[in-house]
Amino acid sequence: MWSAALALTLTMCGAAPAAAQAPAGGVDEDPFASHVRPSDPLSPAEEQAGFTLPPGFVAELVASEETIAKPMNLAFDDSGRLWVSCSLEYPYAAPLDQPSRDFIKVFEDRDGDGSLETATTFADGLNIPIGLVPVADGVICYSIPNIWHLRDTDGDGRADERTVLYGPMGWQRDTHGMCNAFRQGPDGWIYACHGFNNETTVSGSDGHEITMQSGNTFRFRPDGSRIEHYTWGQVNPFGMDFDIHGDLFTADCHTKPVTLLLPEGRYESFGKPHDGLGFVPAVMDHLHGSTAIGGIAIYDDVRFPEAYRGSSFGGNVMTSRVNRNRLEHTGSTVRAVAADDFLAAADPWFRPVDLRMGPDGALYVADFYNRIIGHYEVPLDHPGRDRTRGRIWRIRYSGSDAKPTPSLAATRLDTLTTADLVTALADSNRLRRSLAVERLAAATTPDIPERLAALSIQGFRSDEARIAASWCRARRGELTAADLASLASGSSSLLREHTMRIAGAGLLPSTEPLVDVLITGLADDAAEVRRAAAMAVVQLPLNESLEPATVRLADALVRAVGDTEPGDVHLLHALRLAVRSCLRQDAVLAAVATVESDATVSRNLADVCLGLESMQAADVIVQHLLRHGETDKPRLRAFVEHAATRASAEGLASLAGIVQEQFAGNLAFQLDLLEAARRALDRQGKQPADALRNWADATARRLLQLDRSGRPADRTVPLSWTASPLPTRKGDSEPWPLQTRSSADGTDATFRSSLLRGEQWRGQTRSEPFAVGELFSFFLAGHAGYPDKPAHTKNAVRLRDAESDELLREAFPPRNDTAQQVVWNTSDLLERRVIVEVVDGDRGDAYAWLAVGRFSVDALNPSAADTERQAAASLIAGYRLADLIAPLGLLITELPATTATRIAAADAVNSFQPDARLDAVTLAFSMPAASDEQREALGRLLVERQAAAAGDLVGDLLRVASTEQQRAMAARLAADPQGCALLASVVEQGVCSPQLLTDPAVSTRLDGLRDPALRDRLHTLAAAAPQVDAVLARLIDDRRQDYREHPGDATAGVAIFRKNCAACHQVAGEGAKVGPQLDGIGNRGLDRVAEDLLDPNRNVDVAFRTTTFLTDDGRVLSGLVASENDDAVVCVDQQGKEFVVATDRIDERRQSSLSLMPANFHETLSPDDIRSLLAYLLSLRQ
Repeated sequence: MWSAALALTLTMCGAAPAAAQAPAGGVDEDPFASHVRPSDPLSPAEEQAGFTLPPGFVAELVASEETIAKPMNLAFDDSGRLWVSCSLEYPYAAPLDQPSRDFIKVFEDRDGDGSLETATTFADGLNIPIGLVPVADGVICYSIPNIWHLRDTDGDGRADERTVLYGPMGWQRDTHGMCNAFRQGPDGWIYACHGFNNETTVSGSDGHEITMQSGNTFRFRPDGSRIEHYTWGQVNPFGMDFDIHGDLFTADCHTKPVTLLLPEGRYESFGKPHDGLGFVPAVMDHLHGSTAIGGIAIYDDVRFPEAYRGSSFGGNVMTSRVNRNRLEHTGSTVRAVAADDFLAAADPWFRPVDLRMGPDGALYVADFYNRIIGHYEVPLDHPGRDRTRGRIWRIRYSGSDAKPTPSLAATRLDTLTTADLVTALADSNRLRRSLAVERLAAATTPDIPERLAALSIQGFRSDEARIAASWCRARRGELTAADLASLASGSSSLLREHTMRIAGAGLLPSTEPLVDVLITGLADDAAEVRRAAAMAVVQLPLNESLEPATVRLADALVRAVGDTEPGDVHLLHALRLAVRSCLRQDAVLAAVATVESDATVSRNLADVCLGLESMQAADVIVQHLLRHGETDKPRLRAFVEHAATRASAEGLASLAGIVQEQFAGNLAFQLDLLEAARRALDRQGKQPADALRNWADATARRLLQLDRSGRPADRTVPLSWTASPLPTRKGDSEPWPLQTRSSADGTDATFRSSLLRGEQWRGQTRSEPFAVGELFSFFLAGHAGYPDKPAHTKNAVRLRDAESDELLREAFPPRNDTAQQVVWNTSDLLERRVIVEVVDGDRGDAYAWLAVGRFSVDALNPSAADTERQAAASLIAGYRLADLIAPLGLLITELPATTATRIAAADAVNSFQPDARLDAVTLAFSMPAASDEQREALGRLLVERQAAAAGDLVGDLLRVASTEQQRAMAARLAADPQGCALLASVVEQGVCSPQLLTDPAVSTRLDGLRDPALRDRLHTLAAAAPQVDAVLARLIDDRRQDYREHPGDATAGVAIFRKNCAACHQVAGEGAKVGPQLDGIGNRGLDRVAEDLLDPNRNVDVAFRTTTFLTDDGRVLSGLVASENDDAVVCVDQQGKEFVVATDRIDERRQSSLSLMPANFHETLSPDDIRSLLAYLLSLRQ
């Protein structure tokens, strides 16, 4: 029993309290920006006093720590009772062989006074229970490690029987999502979310098995008979609700506060691919200032003012608010439009993790009241985590125009007569209607069928009543396809929409008349009905006996795709999913594909075939290309990728012929398609078919311009350009991108341009030495600051003496986007060797770039020969074109070639017979300190494959290499046992420091060595390396102090982030989701962000740790696993580039405790850049 807490009632209105905003004194003073709230806990009354709600709304306390612990999820039953899953254990699960302390509470208003005065512990001894659904004899809930049916068999209000329905469900890797938000649909299935990071393989009693990894949604039968995947992806869905249309929405804790679920749809997650049809289009782009979202409730009752009906309400546990979005339909497409926050708390401990619309029309909020909410942002064992306090709030409307809010006792259904229970199907409250459906679906009273039929067919008080009655009849097996056909012709689009959903629910036999109902729905005037029909097709069992009807259905779907407005993205995606469902039957695919169709219909069919794995589907794509061609290059690229891994030999031959004929004059695009095909093959661990290899061979030969003897053409080779930071160590060493620009004489040409790196990017690039004539000219475009300001000299083109570095000539940008010619008289320099130096030293946000090209010395200009030879090397390696190794050898040893070309050729040759020693010495081509003799020796070693003779050259190179170059060589040497032995030898000889062995890129590979003696030898050497902890700690302290004394430029930090971090991290939807999303990282504060940046291995979530693979040929590979299937594992390396490991080549795999982020990342940035990057990261607050 507990006190009548509902006596604590407060009416609140107006603007959000000042405490909820960032104070003017600075972001460090804002308690809502801190992952560890600086304030002390408040009493429920004090917390309540700080709530701000729209006018007319009141918040009332339902329960507090007197009776509950940490509330996780809420649910209501048909007796008007509130069920709450509660945890004291979170975030640490209790050991499975030891008692646990968590429980489920049931709150009841027995006297009807509006106060839930009775609190009963229905079940205890649970282990972080979250999702729950009350059922007739108890509750179905999740508690580590299973989904349970907890039954009260003796009627005393406590569970006395526990049955495992499904499990075990994954929980070992993460406890803050797991299985949550159980919602029973009108079809009788229970829908649920599968949270972040964990992996689950589970089946029902029927043997059907599913596997879920990290974010997913699923559904299951309440009797334990079957469990099914519903959608794939999302990061950490936590919260789920239906709307009046029957659409199902989730709140993704890490990305989108509102997500529309389409059955079988794929949703964005960390680095996971879509299914060939693309990701389901998002409902919203805004994040409400947070990626910490808990719960979603869609309000459908008359007791809130009309403006709030149909809105979604979501808990924002970081900003301590309840956000609201209006769900607006354009056609069938749903958009969540941000509205004013519904509730703002002055107390930063307010943590709304779940929300439910109650059967009384009030909004109930589970408040995880806590100083700390972050699961990864703050250590789990932080002493500030509260484990006992929790509140539940009820929000109702009490304005002058308010409709009375009934007590929960008055919403009871279990005491109603059959007639009253049927009447309840017309209730204004969606939850109460759905609870009535559940009771009637299972009831055995003889007069129910007649009463439901009268409601469903003849009509009653509302469309909602007819919809509910129709669901009841379908659940009871009393609805026929003829009944559905009648309902589908009704005047209400909402009723027709639910008719389609019923048709696809599997409650009626799959017959031709049922298919006809769906075909009718696909032609409906209302887009929502058409989408419901498409979604029904996805879920409808279509067996082979229905083949003729399925062909008609597929044809109608394909044509519906072409008839749909492009802006109705959810309808288009649902239609494509439905087409795919039909085409999974090969006979249906064959029948549909043979129908003569125009280019649009054919293309739509081919698009859907991208989502099918069969050879037949790939050949359909090829047939489309044969009949109609394809001018859309991204689509053609997708077609080629798909066909490369699945099409028949005849199909691939046709594909190669089509592309080579259509793009005979566009070798660059052919190359692009071949590379795309190769990446697709690598991801699946497959070898290219002969047709693709022949195409690649022909392309490589054209790129190399081979003569009859197989010798590459002796083409003019450009001078190499070497990029580097500025002399002050500002800027970076990225190559300058090439860009086509116009000149004052009307000529378009290729320029080296800093603009493509961003206005704030800085760096310089230098040419190889060359001789000039009496005149030297070039064209220059760009700026020297804002036009209304005096020109600066930070951006320049300079001519320097190659030996002394003496400045000989200098030109500055013309402050014009159109390149102007610069002409220098260089008659006095005829006896000198010179270099060109191009400098961008301006980090301004505009008018801060330059571009240079059209040099009078042609060797300074970009050359097609260089890029084409490198592309050929990539093809030769990727398609295993052994016949073309010899021409690459000539590029390495004899023919004039740039450094980049030699390295590309050497890497390609090495790929045929991998050897870490030769891989390592290849880097000599790019080492300025390497002599011509050493490069010549390297060429001979590579061509003659004299790996055993590489030791001396490795030692010599390491002696003159920079620290970064040494690390790069060591990482290559550590890839196989022979390289590791050589690495041990040079360290033992004192050629280089044992510190190299402690670099994560090296040490993780050493740990995977099979030879225990060699492994121990290297570990002994590494143990003797100087300890770096003290050095690193001092560096972090110095950088923190440096930042405090000289704060960086956040605007400049954006460009630094894009260049150095965006390949693996995403902010505000930009960048790649390889590593953690960094929205809100600034909330961690300077101390933690500096640690994350400068010591990335200090705090590494298990989901982002590197994995080391030992292959059957002894190679050791390390990276972050992005995705995997039965054939291959796709990983990402430290540069954000993919590599693929064939599953059947893996002897051993091991996950390390290290981050993919390079441990020496801070060494690649200047102190100024570190300050700017810190400033940008700290600005990412929520």
